[in-house]
Amino acid sequence: AEAAAVRAREAEADATQAHAAAAGLEEDLYQVREEARSAAARHAAELVEARAVTKALEGRASHAEAAVDKETAARRASEAACGAARAEATRLALEADALRTEVDRLADATARTES
Repeated sequence: AEAAAVRAREAEADATQAHAAAAGLEEDLYQVREEARSAAARHAAELVEARAVTKALEGRASHAEAAVDKETAARRASEAACGAARAEATRLALEADALRTEVDRLADATARTES
C-alpha cells in the first residue's frame, strides 16, 4: 500500500510537472501568435506603402511618357515646318533665277535695239 501511495505521489508530481510544462507551452504559443500577428500587421503596412510608392512611380512614368509624346509631336511639327520652309526657299530661288534670266534676256534685247 505504501508503494502504491509513493507511486501515486510520483504520478501526481509528474502530472503537476506536465501541467506546468503545458502552461509554459501555452504561454510560448500565445507569444508566438502575438509576434506573428504583429509581423503580419507590419508586412501589411509595408505592402500598403509599397503599393502607394508604386502608384506614384506609375503616375510619374505616365507623366514622363506624355511629355515625351508631346516633345515628339512638337519635333515632328518643327521638322515639317522646316521642310515646308526649305521647299518655299527652293521655289523662291528658282523663281529668282528665272527672273534673273528674264532680266538678262531683256537687257540683251535692249542692248541690241539701242545699237
